[in-house]
Amino acid sequence: MSLSGILRGQFFAGWGVQFILGIAGSLLAFGLLSLVPIPPLDGFGLLWSAQRRPGAGMQSYRLWFQEKNIGVVVLIAASFFPLSYPLLMFPVDLLGTVFLALWG
Repeated sequence: MSLSGILRGQFFAGWGVQFILGIAGSLLAFGLLSLVPIPPLDGFGLLWSAQRRPGAGMQSYRLWFQEKNIGVVVLIAASFFPLSYPLLMFPVDLLGTVFLALWG
């Protein structure tokens, strides 16, 4: 059972179980997605705060991805990438499978 399978409704159970699994899976997916270190998301704030003195490379990364809003463009492009499912679901599905194995 994978997180993307739960979100797509591929887990066949009663409608009540599917509804609860859908809510739990979507909350887990949103939580894992927020940890991706791209500036509109919370993971960038964690990455920025973890450094004592961000170097020139990190300053340039922040300028382009946060101030010039390239991070939003990257997120939108990764959300609509024409694969079998969005590109952002790869890391979420990978980590979500680990969490689901620990949960179940």
